[in-house]
Amino acid sequence: PQVAKDPRGHVEAHPLCEGCLARSGYTPVAEVHHVIPLDHGGPHDESNLRSLCKPCHLRQSALEGDRWKQQPRVFTSGAY
Repeated sequence: PQVAKDPRGHVEAHPLCEGCLARSGYTPVAEVHHVIPLDHGGPHDESNLRSLCKPCHLRQSALEGDRWKQQPRVFTSGAY
């Protein structure tokens, strides 16, 4: 996989929030989200990164809750 040594490179390649794009919205990225956190063994490569706006990142965190003590849930564009 392509390694993202610097999250800014990911933001340059993905300048719009991937969560909003899934719902046909166009919001500039505010944060880079690691799908599997680095401290839980997640890789720091492009396949493990998502460009998100602040609301989508907060929504993703809320959906995951304490995801490492339960079965992880996957963010879907229709989840509110």
